[in-house]
Amino acid sequence: METTFKTLLVYFCIANLVVHAFEPVSTIIVIGATAFLGRTIYNYFHESCDPKWVGESGVNGDHNYAVPSSCVGLQADLKSQLFGQHLASRIILKAVTGFMNINNPKKPLVLSLHGWTGTGKNLASKLIANNIYKKGMDSSFVHLFVTGLHFPDNDKVETYKSQLQHWIRGHVTNCAHSMFIFDEMDKMHPGLIDSIKPFLDYYDELDGVSHRKAIFIFLSNAGGESITHTTLDFWKSGKDREELELEDVEIALSLSVFNNKNSGLWHTSLIDKNLVDFFVPFLPLEFRHVVQCAMAAMKARGLSPDPDVANKVAKGISYGPKYDKVFSIPATFKTLLGYFCIANVVVNAFHPFSTIYSYFHESCDSTWVQFNATATFKTLLGYFCIANLVVNAFHPFSTIYSYFHESCDPTWVQFNATGLQADLKSQLFGQHLASRIILKAVTGFMNNNNPQKPLVLSLHGWTGTGKNLASKLIANNIYKKGMDSRFVHLFVPGLNFPKEIQVEKYKWTCACWPLSNNGPPIHPQSQLQRWIRGNVTNCAHSMFIFDQMDKMHPGLIDSIKPFLDHYEKLDGVSYRKAIFIFLSNAGGESITQTTLDFWKSGKDREELELEDVEIALSVCGLWHATLINKNLVDFFVPFLPLEYRHVIQCAMAEMKARGLSPDPDVAYKLALGISYGPEYDRFFSIPGCKMIARRLNFFIEAITVPSYYPIFLFINTALALMAFIQLLTKCMTRTVHQITIYCNGLYTYEA
Repeated sequence: METTFKTLLVYFCIANLVVHAFEPVSTIIVIGATAFLGRTIYNYFHESCDPKWVGESGVNGDHNYAVPSSCVGLQADLKSQLFGQHLASRIILKAVTGFMNINNPKKPLVLSLHGWTGTGKNLASKLIANNIYKKGMDSSFVHLFVTGLHFPDNDKVETYKSQLQHWIRGHVTNCAHSMFIFDEMDKMHPGLIDSIKPFLDYYDELDGVSHRKAIFIFLSNAGGESITHTTLDFWKSGKDREELELEDVEIALSLSVFNNKNSGLWHTSLIDKNLVDFFVPFLPLEFRHVVQCAMAAMKARGLSPDPDVANKVAKGISYGPKYDKVFSIPATFKTLLGYFCIANVVVNAFHPFSTIYSYFHESCDSTWVQFNATATFKTLLGYFCIANLVVNAFHPFSTIYSYFHESCDPTWVQFNATGLQADLKSQLFGQHLASRIILKAVTGFMNNNNPQKPLVLSLHGWTGTGKNLASKLIANNIYKKGMDSRFVHLFVPGLNFPKEIQVEKYKWTCACWPLSNNGPPIHPQSQLQRWIRGNVTNCAHSMFIFDQMDKMHPGLIDSIKPFLDHYEKLDGVSYRKAIFIFLSNAGGESITQTTLDFWKSGKDREELELEDVEIALSVCGLWHATLINKNLVDFFVPFLPLEYRHVIQCAMAEMKARGLSPDPDVAYKLALGISYGPEYDRFFSIPGCKMIARRLNFFIEAITVPSYYPIFLFINTALALMAFIQLLTKCMTRTVHQITIYCNGLYTYEA
């Protein structure tokens, strides 16, 4: 018995040792499995540099960075969205596909895109990003630099150089397949361009980091003129533009870009070091390509493409050169994007469910649909989203807060197209052109759930013709509080930017450029840029009104240019839903002269069309800013000088607005007291309607109070008294009822 016991004890001790010997192994397995599972779940929701988020697929443990579907997708996108660019499409497809198919490239891919504004350079960059990164341009691995925004001050080039190098190195360390897009490359300081040269070279590693799998894309307007001349010569020779080969363009491109001392690339060592892999020419667009753009824009909005609307869009674009009129001119008064807005209005008139369709179509791009999650997970997440919506919908505190405190939701920001049309008709007198353009532009923009750029209107004309009033009417029909909304911001150069010698202070206020955790670095921003960025961050539908634009320093105008462009985001903020309105007296004389000539010819001013005015309209004050050649102003809106009859209408409207009976005699006296010009014709009001409100005070005693006013006052008082009595009765009834219940309960208790 003792032997048996000893034997069992020995076996027990041995078993105990064995179990303890293997316990760390099981622990390690559990911890490893948990860590792997946690990492998998994290990567499932959070963008990372693995094949799920970046265009790559594992093959036998190695990375084959070109996904066949992505190549097909890029080819399809270039074909269906990049019109008239057979050379650019072919070069980009071959370059990107070839680069992504190489597991171990010898150097980064460097593309330099050249051509006129509006030919598709930014769009091409977007299509490349969309077919490499799952989140496209919103990916944390795609980085956009704009010279005017990120590198504004040439005196700080040395600071920019070290910071830019540090930033590129940091992001390539995080993801080897990072993409860097540099816009306005021709305006970048040569020293800054040369600072990134080492990252474009054939080095295996720099400071332990390999940059060979990165992509660098340079966008530049340099070479646009020479590309246009070459294409025009080809057209004049009777050849089809699709026969144009790269060899036909690259000689002229190299001469205009690399021999041009005004081009930033001319001074750099990128050329002689042969670091740019492909110089990609973007040809000027013809009428048929503009039609294709319009059809694609309608289709992208979920609307039925209408050839008639597309042709109207194309016919509204200016064409050049001066005597040939073959190619669409980028710096045209009626821009393509503006007419897309008009097309949207026309098509929406026959498509009442487009807004509803766009709302639900957009939701299909949400994260949980893209991830192809299991049915159970999607169901749970769907229930969670629905529950969250229900809770928020009935949350009493958030509802009460939103009711009293202005926010960027539809309660406070909601466009009223009918109201704007009525206001323009009843308050903006003598401005049939301005009313028509503003109504179509604003309506089209606000009806578009996903605009391609902010709406930019430039209002020109004499003082008192209604520019400020038009801005006010727009604000009143978008924001519940109108001009008093905290999302409407007015800038006046004489008040906000009074001293021209302090322009640099207004533009660049800090020399620091620390790296941010998410997105681009915090660069030196101007006061104006910080104001705009902060307000758009708070509300995407912010409105910025710049009065006396003709008196603003050109450098200050250029500092806001990046916010007006087609970028999806800048430093993580989208400005595409914002509205910018510029008010200027520039062009007033030429508009007046054109209107006067029209009147002298015996024509009615209401027959005056935009084409009759836009040629004479000079945009002095803006001409030395880049807003024009970058085609960033959607509509230049002419305000015609006011005649005697329009001043009378202003006076009648002012009396009505004050709650007075409009008196024609007083209106005539007010109109007669206004100065008229020009010197020999005396046909147009010099101060417009601006002096009407002030002069009306002198005639106030001549205006009688409306005869119905006492009756109106009596009725209002009676209604208010009845409401008060009704409320008091309810309160007393409830009080008596509660006292009765209390007394009954007390009586029952005593019984």
